[in-house]
Amino acid sequence: MKDKYTLNLLIDCEKHVNDMSFWINDIKRNSKLNSIIKSKAFQRLRSISFLGAIDYSEDNKLSKENRSRATHSLYVAALANYISTYRGYSEDLKNNLIAAALIHDIGHIPLSHSAEPYIKSKLGYGHHEIGEQIIDGEGDTGLELNRILSSSFDSVFIKSLLNNKIYEDGGDLFSNQINIDTIDGIIRSLEYKGKNKTNRLNRLEIAKHAFLMTECEKEKYNNLDYFWQSKHFVYHHFINKDYAFISDKLSQLFFMENDSICEQDLYSTEGIWVKKYTTLFSWLKDLKQNSLPECLKEHDLEMVSRTYYIADNELDINKRYKNTKKIKAVDISRFLDNNHIQLKIQEL
Repeated sequence: MKDKYTLNLLIDCEKHVNDMSFWINDIKRNSKLNSIIKSKAFQRLRSISFLGAIDYSEDNKLSKENRSRATHSLYVAALANYISTYRGYSEDLKNNLIAAALIHDIGHIPLSHSAEPYIKSKLGYGHHEIGEQIIDGEGDTGLELNRILSSSFDSVFIKSLLNNKIYEDGGDLFSNQINIDTIDGIIRSLEYKGKNKTNRLNRLEIAKHAFLMTECEKEKYNNLDYFWQSKHFVYHHFINKDYAFISDKLSQLFFMENDSICEQDLYSTEGIWVKKYTTLFSWLKDLKQNSLPECLKEHDLEMVSRTYYIADNELDINKRYKNTKKIKAVDISRFLDNNHIQLKIQEL
């Protein structure tokens, strides 16, 4: 049975059915959840680009605020709020699900995924491990957040959610093939390039079809199929394309050649990195002018190419939406030609 607050919230939300800000503002009115947003650990995400190095080498259509991991996390939390409310979850369960959504990216290092592959190979851990350290209160970044989680939330449950160890009690929000993180991530990537202006891909609508609807299967799968096709479009035409790929590789090669990364840098911000690693950000800026450092010629480059497709005869969401990935060698000889930007890719 839904409590009085939930019923009033549902009545109010009918007036703002497609308004993500309604669900974000509802979170901010919750003092416990808002304390997470105000924490040092969460505020650090305001200076972590959602798309990483691409943010510095590609033209984009979003404001700096909307290109951050903090805003992405707020939107993911809004989806958790929306689904939890309509499912009639208890206040305690809903708060823990929203808290998990708010901190699901808490361990991301500056430039997000861009430099992480090399850094993880060097130091032995990446953003998932760093996130757990922050949640556990290790280091200055996590002390405040750990106190908040320990006093007002179930940290063990939250970590299980983030590690996809729970399916019941809202665990599917994080573990499903189409999950709340992916919903915002793909739509935000499209908006980054000025796509989705008509809101054809609506976050709340996708969430409704993925987590709430049990009837109208034709409408449900039409919407979810379109979303999955859009995910393939994002990876095929943007994430693994030209400068988007090269900017990530430049980030990794910079730290490989300079060997200057330290553990403290992982808990830092891009604002600090811009001042500390001026050469790297100069390289990324030069990409907009089709200029690349010579060091790229000295390395064999590989790309993880992903394909997203639909098993049309399968009605189980977690079996219907498929993906494969292949490691491909990349020949950048054409890319280095200032007059012809194109990656020549050959499967290994």
